[in-house]
Amino acid sequence: MFLPLLLFLQSSALPTLDEVKLRDCLKLVRADAKSGIVSANEWAREQPGGKNRYFADICLASGYARDGKYSQSADRFAEAARAAEKAGDLGAAKLWAQAGGAALSAGQTDDALGYIETALRSGKLLPGERIDTLIDRARAYVASDRLDSAMADLAEIRRTAPNLGQGWLLSATLARRMGDLAAAQGFIKTAGALYVSDPAVALEAGNIAAAAGAYDIAREQWQQTIKIAPGSPQSATAKALLEQLAAIDAKQAKVTAAAKAEAAAREPQSR
Repeated sequence: MFLPLLLFLQSSALPTLDEVKLRDCLKLVRADAKSGIVSANEWAREQPGGKNRYFADICLASGYARDGKYSQSADRFAEAARAAEKAGDLGAAKLWAQAGGAALSAGQTDDALGYIETALRSGKLLPGERIDTLIDRARAYVASDRLDSAMADLAEIRRTAPNLGQGWLLSATLARRMGDLAAAQGFIKTAGALYVSDPAVALEAGNIAAAAGAYDIAREQWQQTIKIAPGSPQSATAKALLEQLAAIDAKQAKVTAAAKAEAAAREPQSR
């Protein structure tokens, strides 16, 4: 959730003092979020009405995000975006997008959609920034159970950024959730070609296979997930799914054995 410093350099001239302070503050946030928050607050108090007061808000928002305080981060990014708009800063659109991403992480879906819509309507996001913002909006739509709207955003991402594996992976996950397994299988195949040896892709491939009843393939994909990234969150999920599958197999084996025993007991005894 860190903004590139170049976003705020308004010309090819040497950076201003405030731009240098922002760079140093963000550097501190990356090294130690809590210290960065303290520094940003001190900076804001030094110039409560300064022209570039929102620079301190940018650093503060970034520090809150780094520290996992997403609701506070969203508030500060939104405040910075409003001030940037008044200052004619072209980076305001990106700040609205940042506010949306932070709000989404905080579980504040309505706020997230509002901020994201403001960023997209501005028409001032760079192509890559627009793609990232569409991904966030698709996630917000999913959280709001607006699945068709989410898929429409993902379709635009697949069209405009066909080499972005994340778009195909998210599309596969959503298609599976919507019950369109044929589409999900096509999406995950493309994601796999773009993201080779990616644990998230392998995990989702297993999920899709399981949804289709192809449990042998699901088992292979989940085992591959663990092999690719043993200590990852995806690996932990894959292990849990494999345990569930093993429990189902064991239960089925007991049922089958009991049925065979019952059938054998009913057979006429030979003399």
